[in-house]
Amino acid sequence: MFSFFRNLLQSLPVTDTVEGDIRKDHHTREIKSKETARDQKKKNMDVNVTETVEGGIRKEQHTREIKHKETARNQIKTNTNFDMARSLFGVGGSGAAAEQEEEEHDEEEKAAPAEEDAAEEAEEEET
Repeated sequence: MFSFFRNLLQSLPVTDTVEGDIRKDHHTREIKSKETARDQKKKNMDVNVTETVEGGIRKEQHTREIKHKETARNQIKTNTNFDMARSLFGVGGSGAAAEQEEEEHDEEEKAAPAEEDAAEEAEEEET
């Protein structure tokens, strides 16, 4: 029985069908589109790329981003040297309060000899 159907199918003539025509059209369209894509790639290789407005804008954005990252890295480095106790309480020697005390002490030393001189002159005038 199987051989009967096989012989029957082999004896049928194959003719063009609507589905075959559609498949053939799809196939030729696909081949043409691939060919045009290849041709376009070859043509694009000959094009000279010049600087555009978009390229300039992108370059500006890139340099701005690099500068921003650099300042962030530098800020982290400066923050590692920051001491909260020194800034708030002046503890630890080299804080702002210690510097201020040193300046006041220096001013007092400068003022003290002048007062002593004035006192000596007053004593001399009395005698």
